[in-house]
Amino acid sequence: MLKADIELIRSIFNYVPETGMFVRLTMIRVDGKYKSLGYFKEAESAHAAYVDAARKYYGEFARVQ
Repeated sequence: MLKADIELIRSIFNYVPETGMFVRLTMIRVDGKYKSLGYFKEAESAHAAYVDAARKYYGEFARVQ
């Protein structure tokens, strides 16, 4: 995996009519493909999932805050 293939995080907000809420679909890019990390109601939960995935896939090259 090259450093150039690393894209930090991508979030898409979707409206769920049944609940009247927006949810965040969070993804990480690995080897040129997006992997879904799930749907989250809170930004903090989405960030925690990203941090775990970044450390898993990128190891010492993970860019997390």
